[in-house]
Amino acid sequence: MYYLQGLQIEPNHVGINEYLGELYVVTNRMNLARERLAILKNL
Repeated sequence: MYYLQGLQIEPNHVGINEYLGELYVVTNRMNLARERLAILKNL
């Protein structure tokens, strides 16, 4: 919840995108993790 709030404030924040991607991997939401990875590649 807090990661998503942080991304509303700063969508290109590298740390938040990284941690959110890791959270998605740990919780087995690979499609969402891949979306975070694509965003990180463009930052």
